[in-house]
Amino acid sequence: MKKSATKAIKEKMRNDARNLYLTVDKAGKQQYSVNEISIKLQQMYNCKIHRSTVSRWAEKENWNKQFQEMKQLGVEHATSSRKDQEILDRKAQDISNIYQIARGLNIEASDKLLKRLKEGDADDKELLNILKHSTNVIIELNDANKADESENNQKTLKVGFGNTDE
Repeated sequence: MKKSATKAIKEKMRNDARNLYLTVDKAGKQQYSVNEISIKLQQMYNCKIHRSTVSRWAEKENWNKQFQEMKQLGVEHATSSRKDQEILDRKAQDISNIYQIARGLNIEASDKLLKRLKEGDADDKELLNILKHSTNVIIELNDANKADESENNQKTLKVGFGNTDE
């Protein structure tokens, strides 16, 4: 019974040593040296553990390779997050551009339609369709802006001014 308890404690010590070994500082380097890990384990477990023991564990279980792989994954994740943000920024700019175009078309179509109505030429279906379509785009963009982020990410706006017939 005592032997298995000792074995369990040694295994826990080794896991704690590994976790300390794989801890990364702000600069992306190992936070603790083998000597510092040895000291921390001695404080945690109130027993003597030589730095060579920690070194042996690290070498035997290939902790350095694990550290390098973990560090690489962190770099890839950071790069991926940056790229995702750039894509989101571009999409936000695209939506902003569509909104500005729709507002411009809406104002222009409204002005022209009002002018033609005043002149007595009220039969302008193409202008009415542009006005209706641009108004719908503005409303849809405003609705998308009010929706929560998860819905915004899933919502796709189909905007096109080539065909204004309904």
